[in-house]
Amino acid sequence: MATVQKATLVAQVSKKAKARAQRAARARGVSMSLIVEEALEALDGDVAREQKPLVPSKKLWKILREAEENMNNPDYWSPAFTSAQDAMTYLRKAAGRK
Repeated sequence: MATVQKATLVAQVSKKAKARAQRAARARGVSMSLIVEEALEALDGDVAREQKPLVPSKKLWKILREAEENMNNPDYWSPAFTSAQDAMTYLRKAAGRK
């Protein structure tokens, strides 16, 4: 089994670029290092490489499974509302507030 050698990369980027990259990583459920690695590999035009599929993290898989279970469970469905006030009353009651 071959081991993958890792290296540390230090780069100065704008705070906005860093925040956008962090949001993208979070949305995909992957680490920042994977986002950076894919961007660096995309720069390598000499060697044609197959792009590896992004694999969600264990935490994201758990969230997706729970969301799917809740979506298919009528106990978690909200009733139809005729006004915003009805919806707020329902949500406050569900949260245990009056």
